[in-house]
Amino acid sequence: MDIKLDQDAMRAVLTKALFDNMSEEQKAEIMKGAIEGLLKQGDSSRTSYGEKPLSPIEKAVREAAASVAHTEARKRLSESREFNDALDTLMADAVKKLFAEGAREKLIDKIVDGTIKAFDRY
Repeated sequence: MDIKLDQDAMRAVLTKALFDNMSEEQKAEIMKGAIEGLLKQGDSSRTSYGEKPLSPIEKAVREAAASVAHTEARKRLSESREFNDALDTLMADAVKKLFAEGAREKLIDKIVDGTIKAFDRY
């Protein structure tokens, strides 16, 4: 007989059973420790260049802010006709320069050299 248990469900049941059998003082102590753990600075030996380590909550807030900023910037830029027109012009100019007389031959040589190096690795 093979019994499979959902790890998340087991963790939830065990947490509830433990928490239900604790005194109010024990619950308060656990909550205090959890909050202190979220706010505590990370281990300073983990960072280099003298950076001050982030607490878990600081790290989570920074990651969330970066994610929101990235999403909003991407949305605004994709909807901006002016930005897209400027990008199209920039790309067209780059392609013209890339295939300009003289540059085209250099590009072909670099592609060939890169391809040969890639094949030599295998």
